[in-house]
Amino acid sequence: MATTITSVKPGFGDAADQITIVGTGFLDAGSKSVVLCRKHGDTAWVVVDPSRIAYVSATELTLTLHATEFDEGGLWDIGVADVGETTPDDSLDQALFFFIAGADDPDAVVVGAALAVYVSGQYMGDFSDSIGWTLSEGINKIFGQHSSAPVKTYPGEVSCELSVPLLEASLENYQKVLGAGEIVDLGDGTRRMSFGGRATITDDEVLLILPGPTGKRYAVTFYRCNVGFDGDVTIGKDKATNIPMKITVLADTSRGAGDQLGNMEEYTVA
Repeated sequence: MATTITSVKPGFGDAADQITIVGTGFLDAGSKSVVLCRKHGDTAWVVVDPSRIAYVSATELTLTLHATEFDEGGLWDIGVADVGETTPDDSLDQALFFFIAGADDPDAVVVGAALAVYVSGQYMGDFSDSIGWTLSEGINKIFGQHSSAPVKTYPGEVSCELSVPLLEASLENYQKVLGAGEIVDLGDGTRRMSFGGRATITDDEVLLILPGPTGKRYAVTFYRCNVGFDGDVTIGKDKATNIPMKITVLADTSRGAGDQLGNMEEYTVA
């Protein structure tokens, strides 16, 4: 009689966990039933090591999970067959969610102010408040007539912006943010800069230095950016003047997919 499988319980587990397979026609030693598995979506079945299978009854087997067969996390199909067979007599798709247990890492909890912003190599100084980094990725959905949930998604528009409240209200910072003209030295400690009616928007490279896990930092490089002005300059008694710099990150289409905005590098503090 062919072996059948009706359920797997629990439907999740880590290496060394034990699951129970319920079905019919299971056989004990001599003609011991075999268990097979495959990552859902694959076509090839893997026969589980018989030493990890225990016969309980004709309707129940136990299986001790091991990373040798279950070599990646996610949903797995489970099958059963008679001894010597390499394809199942019966199987259940997505019967088991296999996971790799982990541990919390307090060192990866990051607290602290951004350390520096460089625009085309120019250090922009200290900040009056937190830096905002907004990265929005649109996901377009396709709905079928036979389901209420989307049946497929595909990438949509991506928007990446930085808001940097510059604390150092130098003429050089105003020049960069306003896209202003040349700073002219008039002598006697007087300098003049004209602004307004930006003729072009130039591309700049931006480097953002951030605190990282304990003993480390992050260097975030944005390949192609437009630097502009967005917001109010705070001017008031007992208030530090700040320049609201807005950085719009553009796609560098000379690079491949997945590498068009920038990169993030973790390094150890010297």
